[in-house]
Amino acid sequence: MNPLLRRSLGIVAAALALAVVAGFSLGAWNPWHLVAMDHYLGNPAAGLLIFAVLAFIASWLLLPVANEAAQGRRIVLRAGTAVLILVGFFCWGLAGQIFAPPKTTELARSADRDRAVMLVERENDRQLRLWSGQGMTARDVGSLGLACGHVTARFVGPDEVEVRTSYRDWRLRLDPATGAPLDTIGPRCAG
Repeated sequence: MNPLLRRSLGIVAAALALAVVAGFSLGAWNPWHLVAMDHYLGNPAAGLLIFAVLAFIASWLLLPVANEAAQGRRIVLRAGTAVLILVGFFCWGLAGQIFAPPKTTELARSADRDRAVMLVERENDRQLRLWSGQGMTARDVGSLGLACGHVTARFVGPDEVEVRTSYRDWRLRLDPATGAPLDTIGPRCAG
């Protein structure tokens, strides 16, 4: 392989590996509560696996081994990144589903299209969440509570949501400035 091409590809792989570390670290932390960031970058196990593969490719391309006896550290680096790939597979297989994006269903959207009541389902956990914004800038602003049985929702005003469950109907107030829920459904379905 052409040395210039090899070096260029290695630099690209190293830069992508660093971008993956930064992206998945931000995704795991997510101080802005961005829904898209949580969905695409919120799985640290997948991030570890992707980083390990890119680091292995970068080490292979940027640090070719011509003499095993004289370049032992390069071989150790390659072996270390290969072991990191195995650790990444193990973590992803073991914990990857914990961080998998949940199934989401929009139940209601406000008249100004800025807020939405979402049914968020992750295995046996069903939550009603309130999102503010649209598309890539949508933020999770809080939980309205458990989604018990069949659930419907509608906005009765810009800062009030009506939620109907199998057990009871609720009128929940929202903070006019942030959209965060001021009222929630109780810890039990019946209130």
